[in-house]
Formats: sequence, C-alpha cells, structure tokens
Amino acid sequence: MLLHRKHKKINYVKALRVPVNKPKINKAVLRVVFSLAFFIVVITSVYLITFFENNSLENELSEINDYINDESNQALYDKSEYDYNVVLSDLNSRQEALEVQMDSWELNPGITAEYLEKILNCNGTNVLTESCDYDDSTGVMTLGMIAKDSSDIYDYIDRLGETGIIDDINYNGYNVYDDGFSFTIYCHIMANGSGE
Repeated sequence: MLLHRKHKKINYVKALRVPVNKPKINKAVLRVVFSLAFFIVVITSVYLITFFENNSLENELSEINDYINDESNQALYDKSEYDYNVVLSDLNSRQEALEVQMDSWELNPGITAEYLEKILNCNGTNVLTESCDYDDSTGVMTLGMIAKDSSDIYDYIDRLGETGIIDDINYNGYNVYDDGFSFTIYCHIMANGSGE
C-alpha cells in the first residue's frame, strides 16, 4: 500500500535560478587598473614618438653621409680647402713681410709707423699693397700695388695725396693681369709731415 502523501508543488524554474550576487568592485582596485592602463598608453606613446623621430634622424643622417661621401663633393671640398690654404699662406707671408718692414721703419727716423699706417689706409677695398720700400737717403717710398679696376688707381693716388705727408707722387701706368691692374707708385715723404 502506498501511502498517499501530499506532495509539495515545486517550481522548478524558480528552483533552477541561480541566485546572482553581484560582486562589489573595489574602488581601489579599479583605480589601480585605470592607472596601469593610462601608464601603458603614455609609455607606448612616448616609445612611438621616439621611434619615429629616431627613424627620421637616421634618414637625415644617411642623406648627409651620402652627400659627404660623394666623390664629386669631396673633390670640391678638397679644391676649396687647397685654394683657401694658398690664399691664407700668401696673405700671411705678405703680412709678415710688412710687419718686418714696419719694424725696421720704426727704427728709422725718416718714416714712422703713423706715416706708414696713413699710406696703407689709402688702399680702401679695391687696392692691395704687394710691396713697399723706403729709401731713407732720398725719402722716396716705392709702392707695388694691385687694383681691381683702372679707375681705382686714380682714386688711390688722390687719397695718397690727401694724407698730407707726401709732396710728390709719380705714377707711370699699369699692367693688366688676371687678378687685376698692377702698378707702381713712387712718392716722396715729407721729412716732418708739415702738410699734416
């Protein structure tokens, strides 16, 4: 015999539902996660910027090295350097010669460094003194000059006469060369510079 029992009605849908307990997110953990994510984004951005800038600089450096190592550019540089050294050597030797001559003239009472400076200041930008000689017994100075243009010669002679220390200027023409007009001036220096 079966006993008849009273069964309780079971709602299986309700029974199968799993209770969902929403876990609470810890705010401190959330801050750490967001901080780490931000840090990773910043580091990645810095790395990418540095990488692209470095790549750009390497490309520019490569172009510069190609230009420097180009044989035609090296030949131009070598020629320019050689020309510069030749001109510099020439200017240094001229300067040394003039300094030696100026030192000797300082010892000579017939002409002073002040007189010589006045004469050399007459050159301007278009006339160059190549040589300079002074004869103490006659008071005549011989100047070997180069001018860029023939008109510069006459301007130079005018400036020389305006110094007030020269009473006679002789000029006998010029010769034409590749680097200008070569000419010689013979001038008599006043003994006391009375024309100053």
